Amino acid sequence: MRERPMKPELVISRLEQDAPLWLASSWDHSGIQVKGARDAITRVAVALDPTLATINKALAADADFILTHHPLGLTPRFPTKDDTLYAVMASLMSQGVWLYAAHTSLDAQPEGPANWLAQELGMINQDILEPTARQTALLIRIPHGQNLQTTDLSGVVTIINQETMLELVVWKDAWPHIRQALEAQCADRFDYHAIALEEPSRVYGFGCIGDLEQPVDWPSLQNRLAHVLGTRHWTRIGTRPDVITRVAYCPGSGASLAPRAFGAGAHVYITGDMKYHQAQDIESLGLTLDVGHHVLEERMMAVWHKRIQQDFKAQGVEVVFIPGTDPLHQEMIAT
Repeated sequence: MRERPMKPELVISRLEQDAPLWLASSWDHSGIQVKGARDAITRVAVALDPTLATINKALAADADFILTHHPLGLTPRFPTKDDTLYAVMASLMSQGVWLYAAHTSLDAQPEGPANWLAQELGMINQDILEPTARQTALLIRIPHGQNLQTTDLSGVVTIINQETMLELVVWKDAWPHIRQALEAQCADRFDYHAIALEEPSRVYGFGCIGDLEQPVDWPSLQNRLAHVLGTRHWTRIGTRPDVITRVAYCPGSGASLAPRAFGAGAHVYITGDMKYHQAQDIESLGLTLDVGHHVLEERMMAVWHKRIQQDFKAQGVEVVFIPGTDPLHQEMIAT
């Protein structure tokens, strides 16, 4: 049975609370990939890659809106030849289905699903390996706003009830949707005064580094990683440390951040897509594990699926996850 619909603009607005487009790198192509014709969204499909196989599975699941991490391409081009891009776009446009990608806009959000491995490992004292943006807050003063409901609004830092005024400290990027929610509660005109603050602030960027709650030896961390990653296959670069207290990682292609990780005291750095000469350059710095591009980001999207599933369920929208496959296969040759 189909659920009640949700406007695609509202779906996108919710996604961009977790992955705002202003966080995306200049070379990236996050955002709408294919503008669908459907104006009523009742089912969202979440996946890592917009491959033809994934798109077909999402369409078979009756999705109106498809969310992927990777975009159709980092360099937009016309579908001028009969290739995978053409097939994907033709399938989507023929059925009026939306395709949206949250790529570096999601990667650079340290409080988002990219943080899943740090949560699994119980990392504390977390920091960002490569800061790319800093955001400050606003002080919002609302005369006679004491009766407004603000406790469930995402992006509110502090609530201060004065005798004749409600004061809110909110993150700058969250203010538009907070204002919309507050305006909806007002029968009359919604008046407020906004003041820019230098603090509090928060930093965004790529990669994560932090401390383990307790020192561990390599066999213990190895087994823990195998469990949370769901694989016992990876490429090792460098020497295994005897004791590990500090770990860093970057989902996807994070080879360039290895020097930053070890410079910040990491004993182990976890990433994917390490090249031969990059491995040579960092071999002496510490232990790097190339676990592959797919495994860290596939799990990241599965985590995001669970998060938005709860929010969208309250709006009557079903969210399904479409598992992907790693195109790089480990093959053991019998002798």
